[in-house]
Amino acid sequence: MQRRELQAGDSTTQGNGVLPQSKRGNARPARAQTIKHVTRVLGLLVSLNVATGCSGDTDNTGAGGSGGGGSDSGLDGFVSCTIPADPLDTYLPNMSKLGSNSVLTFTLVQSDNAPPIRYENTWKLRIAKGDQTALIGDIVPKVDMPRHGHPAGLQPTITVDPNDGLYIAKPVYFSMAGYWASKFTVYQGLAIDGEVVDMATFYFCIE
Repeated sequence: MQRRELQAGDSTTQGNGVLPQSKRGNARPARAQTIKHVTRVLGLLVSLNVATGCSGDTDNTGAGGSGGGGSDSGLDGFVSCTIPADPLDTYLPNMSKLGSNSVLTFTLVQSDNAPPIRYENTWKLRIAKGDQTALIGDIVPKVDMPRHGHPAGLQPTITVDPNDGLYIAKPVYFSMAGYWASKFTVYQGLAIDGEVVDMATFYFCIE
């Protein structure tokens, strides 16, 4: 068997399996570059996994996330979650809820997007005691994702429509698909030191 002579610049090892002296100096930098590349890829995979964990409410069916890995949406104005233990509302204009303290009635008169959608929405609310509009203090909104444990990036500002006396919550902001809670707490006087009169929460699965 003929033995091939190593030529200058040849990357083949010598007969004893050792790189030629001229090649040994390049082995460590190449190995360092490989390790750096693998570390970078692993870091990217970890980042993607974390991001996916927080966006788990994006559904796999293309129809309104539920946070449970799947969801369904039906007729216009109806969004459902697949976890029956969670409270869930079906959007309809003028949908009403009795507050947790049974003092006030909270009516979601209108959402400019029906049903509410991802990103910005504007809601009109009526807050009444019996048949009369309640004379109340501060209204503090809180929009969050109960399953993820984090609030919306933007919280609504509450103003009053001078034409009809309804409260305007804007923006009601849902940053991602999934299960969202929009809570409105009414105080007697200022929220900073006032007594809570009543509160109500609207629950929607956002597509």
